[in-house]
Amino acid sequence: MRQHRQILALILVLAVGGLFGARHAEAKKLPPRWREESVVETVYIWWLLPWNDPQHVACTLQINHPENPTPDDVYRFCGWDIYQAWRSTPPCPAALNGGDVTACTGYYLHFVGKETVSHNVIHVYPLPRIHLALENCTPALPHFQCPGVATLRITAEEPLPEAQIKQIQVYLFGKGNITCPGASCEVQIEASDRQIERTMRIIAVSSAPRSNRSVYAKIRLAPQKDGTDLVDIISTAWDQRGADMCARTWEAMPPIKDLPNWATTPSTPEGLATDIPYVYLAGRLIANHVVDASDCPNGGLQPDGTANACGIGMAREAVKAWQNRFDPQILDVAQKIGIPAVLFKRLIGRESQFWPAEYPEIHEVGFGQLTPNGMDTLLLWDPDLFNPMCRSMLGAWKCRHGYGGLSQAQKELLYGSLWVQADLTCPDCPFGIDNQRIPTSMEMFARLLRANCRQIGQTVRNITLRSPGTVSTYTDLWRFTIADYNCPDCIYEALLRTYNSKDKHGRREPLDWEHVRAHFPKGCESTLEYTESILPSQEH
Repeated sequence: MRQHRQILALILVLAVGGLFGARHAEAKKLPPRWREESVVETVYIWWLLPWNDPQHVACTLQINHPENPTPDDVYRFCGWDIYQAWRSTPPCPAALNGGDVTACTGYYLHFVGKETVSHNVIHVYPLPRIHLALENCTPALPHFQCPGVATLRITAEEPLPEAQIKQIQVYLFGKGNITCPGASCEVQIEASDRQIERTMRIIAVSSAPRSNRSVYAKIRLAPQKDGTDLVDIISTAWDQRGADMCARTWEAMPPIKDLPNWATTPSTPEGLATDIPYVYLAGRLIANHVVDASDCPNGGLQPDGTANACGIGMAREAVKAWQNRFDPQILDVAQKIGIPAVLFKRLIGRESQFWPAEYPEIHEVGFGQLTPNGMDTLLLWDPDLFNPMCRSMLGAWKCRHGYGGLSQAQKELLYGSLWVQADLTCPDCPFGIDNQRIPTSMEMFARLLRANCRQIGQTVRNITLRSPGTVSTYTDLWRFTIADYNCPDCIYEALLRTYNSKDKHGRREPLDWEHVRAHFPKGCESTLEYTESILPSQEH
């Protein structure tokens, strides 16, 4: 009997051990869309050396591109203090004529070499992506203009290497269903003599298990007198160039009639031209010798650096030319990021008067006057910007919980990188501005404005527990966004007070600008003025 018990015990131990081993092996198995991969890359090594002691390596840069290190590379590897010292380094004449370079000040870059490195990484492949695009239509942000029958092209891509899209299924509620084999499908939006809206569900069917992707799309078609149709789409899958990204975020259709000029985007840069007598810009042009105002009192300048009356007159044509010189970049980046170009230009005019330099005394920089609060908004609401920046500076592990999971010290490292990208100050460049980096800086501020529209969308959702487009209008949500750009606390308090207020019949006050502006708290008068100077309520 004892022997039988010993054998039974042994069987139980073996069974439990085998079960544990199987579960342990199963626990080590990667999830379905995770893959361990070997990555091989070339690393280019640079040293930053002080002129007065070339044998001392101030810092080592290991970058993954063959071009010279960018300012952001120097900041990322060397820190803020050394970056600032390197950026302000004057030319060293001795380096050109073979003299004694140790008499020079500052730092210089020295290329050491390159090497090939390999390492294993865990790659998590997202679910299939669905993209919507209107065929044969022209972007006229916030709408698309279609001269004939509007055709919606649906495409899907499967990031998982060994998988593929088997078919696309389209469910047209009340109008039948469509199934297309493969990764693309076309749906014609039926023409009508009146405005119509359609809702559809789109499913990308993957060959990988449990990997199908589903999205919804609401489509509005509005016929025009000229025979064309204005088409708008609200869907997370609509990422076509020229699509209105904030309308998508708010789930708010832009108005067809009475669309304010500031909510439009012209087809050419010439449509953005303005002629505003910016006094600060006039002062900068005079101070940087773009304009000769030597015949004016005090050289055309006020003590605060703005132009006086005489200086404004002397700089009139130069101010007009300067404020329009960036129109091609403004139009391009507005269409790329999906924001109204006229509104974007007005914001830049209000913030910096198109002088994209550093303002260290007030901790603001660039076209849109980037601040630490603005950096928080940008990094929190633009994951496409945050993720690669964070991973390159801090590593993927530290960034796995998003921006909110970083320590304050880690956030400040990212602040510095954004500041470097936004700051176009260049002592050795014409007018002290680095023209080559203008497109990058301009795109950052367009992304910041889009991040504010996403933030205000979430603010309205948090307060009302409803989609922003169901409780407010497209134009008023833009006014809330501009107020958020200036002071998030002010607009949050105004929205909360409005939502909690009731009229004499006990009904909630509507979340429109007329009511919200009446609830701005004391101390927020400047934010109210700021918003209405950019987006006047009476403009059409």
